[in-house]
Amino acid sequence: FNPSGYGQQTALWVPRIASLGHEVAIGAFTGLAGTRTQWQGFPVYPGGMNPYGADVIAGHARDFGADLVITLMDIWGLGQQGWDALASLNAAAWMPIDCSPLSVLDREALDASRVRPVAMSQSGRQTLGMAGYDPLYVPHGVDTSVFAPQDRAKCRDLLNIPREAFVVGINSANADAVRKAWPEQMAAFAILYSRHPDSILLAHTFPHGPGMDLGRLAARLGISHALRF
Repeated sequence: FNPSGYGQQTALWVPRIASLGHEVAIGAFTGLAGTRTQWQGFPVYPGGMNPYGADVIAGHARDFGADLVITLMDIWGLGQQGWDALASLNAAAWMPIDCSPLSVLDREALDASRVRPVAMSQSGRQTLGMAGYDPLYVPHGVDTSVFAPQDRAKCRDLLNIPREAFVVGINSANADAVRKAWPEQMAAFAILYSRHPDSILLAHTFPHGPGMDLGRLAARLGISHALRF
């Protein structure tokens, strides 16, 4: 019931894992506090005092009798408390890898938690392998009843995008000024745009923060008329 990217992946995968004959419970570090509930018949455990559930993950696993715990998040965010908890469990980390070589915090988290890493992309799998780990590979799922190929020309008309334009897409939160590298990405597009003025930047985000005012940034870079939010 959480519309975030990870919430949607949980909604897609939990019933499918259960359909293979497994009993499944969900540990929700966000959106639920203070009590257990159910989602489509699956137990949902609440978050704790730690913002990512590092203080409750081991207790929830023991209460459910879990044979395997799968985290779906940036594992470095769990911190030492969470890494120690995972080290006491049979655990796998389905984790994004967002830089190459592997980040220092990702390496520290994997070594301390002793989890089996599961890459979401082939580039992540390669980066983990180059860092000396033996990752599994499971891409994120897509609900094809919602996301499916459609008439491209009609879709471009709907989004006010010229049919022959080259489109660059960015799908990132605008929650701070650093993590998603909006200034760098928009500056890179400005270079492309200076060479290919038929290009369009399609940004799926909150234009005015809380991280940055992307409209003002676009104006400074001279790409306002090529930007679609």
